[in-house]
Amino acid sequence: MALSFKGEPHRTLPGATLFSDSRTGAWLKPTGVYFPKAINVGKTVNVVVWLHGFYVKSIEGLFYSDDAKVREQIEKTCKNAMLVAPWLGHGYDKDHYLTIKDIEGDWGQRFLDQVLNALKAPALGKLIIACHSAGGAAMRRLIGSLGNYTGDLTECWGFDCLYGENAAPDDAGFWFDMGLAGHPVSIFYGPSTLPQSVKLDLMVRGLATSDGASSSPPGYPVKNVKVTIGVDPARNIDDLMGVKPPKPHSRIPPVFDADFVANAVKRLSKSVTWPKDVHYLIARQRFFEQLKKAHL
Repeated sequence: MALSFKGEPHRTLPGATLFSDSRTGAWLKPTGVYFPKAINVGKTVNVVVWLHGFYVKSIEGLFYSDDAKVREQIEKTCKNAMLVAPWLGHGYDKDHYLTIKDIEGDWGQRFLDQVLNALKAPALGKLIIACHSAGGAAMRRLIGSLGNYTGDLTECWGFDCLYGENAAPDDAGFWFDMGLAGHPVSIFYGPSTLPQSVKLDLMVRGLATSDGASSSPPGYPVKNVKVTIGVDPARNIDDLMGVKPPKPHSRIPPVFDADFVANAVKRLSKSVTWPKDVHYLIARQRFFEQLKKAHL
């Protein structure tokens, strides 16, 4: 029996919401799909894959009760893309731990094959991978397992997701290298992801090294990677971090600082007042903004 989706019992948004039907076969992950009302499926279909973090109890919960409200964001933008979201697990729940270790090899290719074949969809057009919170680790793994779909990857968006300080390489190093390879990456951060996000920001601007020291002399910026604080700061971000980028053609050599990134993180953490729900606020607002700007 071919894999298939089932519709929701009662329509909750304009467009169509579907869930993978486990009765028709073994899905790699329980999966939700949302077709916004504005979608126009032609010879290709654009796909936005959303990778959630901890504490999502089911794929239905992600679409109906999770505070990121991903369906609503894609519906409001009127973009020509469908939303695809695999359920990664609940978090620390012993029976439904957040599982991403199986995302390896050609997992991403097989996953997209399952979705597109079950929908009898045309060829994949543009592919955007977006993630929130602990979904950042899943995004790292997914982009390396896309197989035949690797060339369709258009952008990666991360929302308060760089927790991989102890990964090898760490998250800052990984996404820095992705930028060097030419992949557009946009990262938005909050208080819990400051260390790696600030490090990546300073690395891609040529101001910091991979070990967190100041670059002396400064390196060349990596233009494909954009790192942005998730809330509107009261002052210029460099002022809040206490960072003074060197002036072009300055004859004054920069002062080497082995703790350059760590000091910038400390200053920034003391300088910003974060909203109470900042973690999900970043996911909702910044995802909406990225969708609005995307060429879909």
